[in-house]
Amino acid sequence: MLTDFVKRADNQAIMFSGDDIGSDKTMMLTLLYVLIIVFGFIFAITSRDTIEHEASVIGTLRASGYTRGELTRHYLVVPTLVTFVAAVVGNILGYTVMKDVVMSIYYHSYSLPPYQTLWNGNAFILTTVIPCIIITLINLFVIAKALRLPPLQFLRHDFHMKKKKKSAKLPNFRFLTRFRLRIILQNIPSYIIMVFGIMFAGLLLFFGLALNPLLSNYKTEVVNNMICDYQYVLKAPVETSNNAAEKFCMTTLYESNDEEISAYGIEEDSEYLSKVNVPKKKNEVVASQGYLEKYSLKVGDKVTLKDKYGENKYTFKIVGSYYYPASLCVFMTNDNFNDIFDKDDGYFTGYFSNEKLKDIDDKYIATTITQKDLTTVTDQLDDSMGMSFTLLVGFSVLIYIILMYLLSKLVIEKNEQNISMLKILGYSNREASKLYNRATTVVTIGAILVSVPLIYYVFAGLYHYFMFEMKGWLPYVVPWYVFVEMAVIGIICYAIIYFILQKKINKIKLSQALKSDD
Repeated sequence: MLTDFVKRADNQAIMFSGDDIGSDKTMMLTLLYVLIIVFGFIFAITSRDTIEHEASVIGTLRASGYTRGELTRHYLVVPTLVTFVAAVVGNILGYTVMKDVVMSIYYHSYSLPPYQTLWNGNAFILTTVIPCIIITLINLFVIAKALRLPPLQFLRHDFHMKKKKKSAKLPNFRFLTRFRLRIILQNIPSYIIMVFGIMFAGLLLFFGLALNPLLSNYKTEVVNNMICDYQYVLKAPVETSNNAAEKFCMTTLYESNDEEISAYGIEEDSEYLSKVNVPKKKNEVVASQGYLEKYSLKVGDKVTLKDKYGENKYTFKIVGSYYYPASLCVFMTNDNFNDIFDKDDGYFTGYFSNEKLKDIDDKYIATTITQKDLTTVTDQLDDSMGMSFTLLVGFSVLIYIILMYLLSKLVIEKNEQNISMLKILGYSNREASKLYNRATTVVTIGAILVSVPLIYYVFAGLYHYFMFEMKGWLPYVVPWYVFVEMAVIGIICYAIIYFILQKKINKIKLSQALKSDD
C-alpha cells in the first residue's frame, strides 16, 4: 500500500549533490575569469615593456616599410602561443591528474557512485576558448596602442602620444621630496597601470580571504536568529498537549527562476516571531531580509510567486522586513494564509517549539528542523571548499608578488639612464634607491590602502552575481580584520619586492648613462 512518494526533482538524495556541484560552477568561473584578466594584464605589461626596450629596432623596421599590423602580429605571437600551450597542458592535466584531486573533494562530501570521465564541450569553451580569446584581446589592445607612434618617436624613445607639456611647478618642499614627486609625475602611466594591477590582484586575494568569514558569519547569524529550537513540519494536522508549542502554516512557492520561497502563516501575536509585525490585510507580507537583498527588493514592492506544479500565481505586497538568514521566506497571518491558499479555518502544517514534542507519532512528522539542520549547508561548504580558500589565498599572494615586481621593475628600467647619471654624480646605490624605490613605495602603499575599500564594493557586485545563481543567500558581511589582512599582506609582498629592486638598482652600471638613444 502506497503511503507516500517523492518526485525525483524533490528527492535530495538524488538531486542535492548535482545541484550543489553545479552551483560551485558560477563561483569557479568568476574566479577563473578574474584570474585570466590578471594574467592577460601581466602579459600585456610584459609585451609593452618589451616594445619600449626594442624601440630603436621597431623605429628602424617601421622606417624600412614594415607595417603596424606586421609588428602587432609579431608581438602578439608570444602571449597567444604561451596561452594556447598552457590551455592544452591544462586540458591534459584536467582529464588526467587533476580530475582525481577534484573528485576526492566531492567524494569527501558526498556518497557518490563510481564516475566515468567524459569529454565536455561546454567546459572546453568556458575554460579554454574564452580565456584564450580574453588574453588575446587584452594583448591586442595594449600592443596595438603601443605601436601607434610614428617611427621617429620610436627612434627617439619618446613614448608620449601627445606633445610633452611643460614641467609642473612643484611646491617648495625639501629637495628629495620634490625629486620623488618629479619621478612620480614622470612615470604616471606606469603607476596608473600599477594601481590597476594591484586592484586586480587584490580582488583575487579578497576572494580567498573573505569567503571563510562569510560562511562563519552566516552560521553564527543563523544560530542567533533561530525562530525556535524545534520546527515541526507535519504530514497532517495533529494536535499536541504541549501548551508552549505554537501552530504555523507553511507552503513552498517559487520565484521566476524556480528558487524556493517559503510562505509562512503565523499567529498575529506570535511568541516566537514577536519582532515580525505581521500585516492583517490580505496579500500583504513581511519578507526576510535575505529575500529582499538577493532579489533587490524593497518595502513597498510587489512580488509574484507561483506553485511548482500548478498554474496558480500569487502576488504579494511587501510591507516589512525581518532578519531571518536561515531562509528566503515571507510571513503572513494564519487566517490570510488559509484564505489565500484555500485551506479550512484552523488548518496548520506544523509547530514552533523550544521543547521536543513527544506526543506526536513520527509517522505524522515530515521534517524536524533543528540548529544542526540550519547549519548543514555552511558546514558542508566549509568542509568541501575550506581548503580551496586557503590555497586561493596562497596563490593570490604569489600573483600579488609577480604583479608588483613586474610593474615596479618597469619604473626602474625606464629610468636606468637617470639612475646611472645619479651614480656618476656621486650618489650611492642606497641613495639612488631612496629616490626611486621610495617614490614607488609611496604609490604602492597608497594604492594598496585605497584599493581595499574599492575592492569591497567591486566584490559585492561579483558576489551578488554568483550568489544569485546559487540556492539561498549568505549575507554579504565582511569583518574588519579581512581589510587589515589584505593591507598587511600587500605591504609584506611589496617589502619583498623592495629588496629585489634594491639589488636591481645596485646592478645598474655607470656606463648606462652613455647609452642614450635620444
